[in-house]
Amino acid sequence: MTDTLTTMTLSGRRLAGAIALLVAVGLTWGSSYSIAKIVTEAGFDPLGMTLWQGLGGGIALGFVGLVRRRLPPLRLTYLRFYLLCGFLGTALPSAVWFWVAPKLQSGIVAISAALVPLVTLALALAFRVERFEPKRALGIGLGLAAILLIVVPESGLPDPAMVGWMLLSLIIPACYAAENMVLTIMRPPRIDSLTLLCGMLLANGIIMLPVVVLTDGWIDLAGPWTSTHWYFALLVTVNAVSYAMFIELIRIAGPVFAAQEGYVITASGVLWGILVFSEMHSIWVWLAIGVMFAGFALVSPRRRVSSA
Repeated sequence: MTDTLTTMTLSGRRLAGAIALLVAVGLTWGSSYSIAKIVTEAGFDPLGMTLWQGLGGGIALGFVGLVRRRLPPLRLTYLRFYLLCGFLGTALPSAVWFWVAPKLQSGIVAISAALVPLVTLALALAFRVERFEPKRALGIGLGLAAILLIVVPESGLPDPAMVGWMLLSLIIPACYAAENMVLTIMRPPRIDSLTLLCGMLLANGIIMLPVVVLTDGWIDLAGPWTSTHWYFALLVTVNAVSYAMFIELIRIAGPVFAAQEGYVITASGVLWGILVFSEMHSIWVWLAIGVMFAGFALVSPRRRVSSA
């Protein structure tokens, strides 16, 4: 990769578009934490939800692909890519997410998204996709400090027993960061984001189907629908739309910049939790959010002076 691509130096207009897309992804995806809590507390099985999240979104995008005449290619190279991203981006993190959702406040789970930039930058440095810059490293480190502000103090969480669930939720940002790098380094050529996402979501369904059958986690969507079914349909839609926007953001701005949507998701997720569940947070949580935004100010792609 050239230096221009690896550092993702952006012109003024391109940077403005990337920031707008970043905010849109964060606000939309942030709402999913509250929706997931509603659905999981109603008793839907986490593994069954993971299966249908992939199949539902993949089938919907498949119909879009038929209309656009752009169905996912089925060559071996593409299939390997779909399966890898389906596992890292949906199967494993979604299963963990739905498992911890009823155990934690939705805003707290959203805060773990702030670690995505930290892990993404670490992987980007390891794979030489990004060059080390002290200012950006400091910004990423503030994301880690924010998590410590929540889990270390005894009053950081409403219940000390939540610490274990909070630590388990860190699998989610680790998976997303790994997927960011796969999308950057291994993305197949000449395939648009919607087509790519369709293949990835369907691959998640292939991965999860035998797991759901063996664990009896099947969710019946054929019978009469309750409000929980409609909330789950909304969750699948929100995740598919957000995911498509996120993949496009990686394409135009690079993995480290795209990973900053974790900060917007965090703020959005906390606000949605307050609005939907009237969640109350300790002073440590609010300090953590402030530290995250300080990190966001430091971690950004270098801007090129250009009229383009």
